[in-house]
Amino acid sequence: MRPIEEQLDIIKSLIGENHKIKVKEDGFVSRGFVVDNGKLVFKFPRRADVSYETEIDNLNYINSLKLGVNLQKVAYSSQSNEYLGIYGVIGNSLEEINLSEEEQRVVGKQLGLFLKKLHQIKEHNGMPCTLKAEIEAWQNRVKFVNDFITKTFSEREQEIITALMFEYMPNKLNGLGENLVFSHGDLGDGNVFVDDKLKVGVIDFNESGLLDEAGDFMDISSDIIREEMLNAYGATQDLREKVEIRRDIRPLIVLKPYLTRNNPQVINELVGNIRQTLTKYEHFLDKENVKR
Repeated sequence: MRPIEEQLDIIKSLIGENHKIKVKEDGFVSRGFVVDNGKLVFKFPRRADVSYETEIDNLNYINSLKLGVNLQKVAYSSQSNEYLGIYGVIGNSLEEINLSEEEQRVVGKQLGLFLKKLHQIKEHNGMPCTLKAEIEAWQNRVKFVNDFITKTFSEREQEIITALMFEYMPNKLNGLGENLVFSHGDLGDGNVFVDDKLKVGVIDFNESGLLDEAGDFMDISSDIIREEMLNAYGATQDLREKVEIRRDIRPLIVLKPYLTRNNPQVINELVGNIRQTLTKYEHFLDKENVKR
């Protein structure tokens, strides 16, 4: 990956010198540059295997639709995949702002209606990621951080983690069924923006494709926003249950990337959330003959 200075030079060669540019290092696969408070966003890959081809295709496609939210548009691209420049979405991400309960309900309703339209798309030929593949990926992530789990959690907690991730969760989700739809794929707080008029914007469609519909609800942290999303979406009871269990196991499946980034504050928060999940599910898993 090029040094920041060289990447900044590339950006300035494209847009000129007189712009405010902020570096964002929190991306797992890309380094970001925010220009003029979000009017433009540039991405540079952190690894050789990162490609923006899918994101470009998805952005061009979704901008041909009427989805009811503000969306990014492709502004600059490199044939060598060296960078991607996008016309941004004005506002602040859900990570950066504090909304009142009523404001959260307004935002949640917009997101739910957006997903309802997005998930009804039939003509997009995205590559499917089956529920089986998702579950296997989550289980592999937990296996990857086994040393950390062994050092951090008691033997009883480790037994519950194993039962939850390798028995209860896959059985429960498979029993509730799979509904593959065209999905955003990474609809978390950092990818949802709200402007000063409470208009919602959605960014980062790089992981879009055919996924189970529950996935687009699991990474929104606010219970109020998520509940309004489900209501506006017209969620069935099965979908609500799928979202709930995905929310519960989420701290376990995101441990790997955060351990890789070595962020102690976030890791401590995740450990606390995992312990809450284990307490919630312990009595369910006792019925599955988890040994004490």
